[in-house]
Amino acid sequence: MEKPFPVERVKAALLAIRPKVSEPQMSMLRAHYLYRTLSMRRIAAFGGYLHPQDGNSQYGGLAGRIARQLEFVSPGNQTYTIAESVERDKSGETQWRMDDITVRAIEQAGWFSEVAGEKPEPTQPREVPETEREALIKARVGQGNFRTDVIALWGCCAVTGCTLSKILVASHLVPWAACATNQERLDPFNGLLLTPNLDRLIDRCLIAFNDDGSILLSKELTAEELSILGVSEKSKLRFVRPAMLPYLQRHRELFRTSEESRGA
Repeated sequence: MEKPFPVERVKAALLAIRPKVSEPQMSMLRAHYLYRTLSMRRIAAFGGYLHPQDGNSQYGGLAGRIARQLEFVSPGNQTYTIAESVERDKSGETQWRMDDITVRAIEQAGWFSEVAGEKPEPTQPREVPETEREALIKARVGQGNFRTDVIALWGCCAVTGCTLSKILVASHLVPWAACATNQERLDPFNGLLLTPNLDRLIDRCLIAFNDDGSILLSKELTAEELSILGVSEKSKLRFVRPAMLPYLQRHRELFRTSEESRGA
């Protein structure tokens, strides 16, 4: 269905609603922008919602605000304001393709400009073993859709807010070898988007994070080193979603084990 408004009006609507857009809604919109076509289950997952209907409610609320700014009456689901439903995937889930006019409005508004160059790979059926093996290999070296998913989730460095995506690293909280399943290895909630120095500190278990996002610092790090690295007791994750909590806890256990070993 062709939308009856120009890109300039959509851009104005986006700028008008920005103060009311929550972090989960922004993650969902960023993921939809990067992938262009996603199921509501996938969109909801980036907002940290376990059930598609919960994500649909939140994403629909975001689209509804845009619709009200545009004085547009959606023919059904409010998501129609910014996207079109297209073919179903092999699981029978409807896919939502973001409208080109919405894409252009997002870009003209300057949203997600720091990650616009990221090019996710086409989504393939997960039941194809070779495809999954390839995805795992690429995620292992920090490429592929794991990186795109982590960027979609965070948008910028999870701690510093640095937006220079070309230098940011998609770090695993629970290390690759310690993951129990391939799903854990590819789960963006097991990932933090970090500057290289923070990535190495996480990887070496020299820092960890509490459930409220506050940082834990290794006793091995001196005040001088912390100053050089730009890390302090005030450093904190920008947000924490419920799906991150098990991974944060497991990384803290690794951190404490490492601290005991270093103190031995």
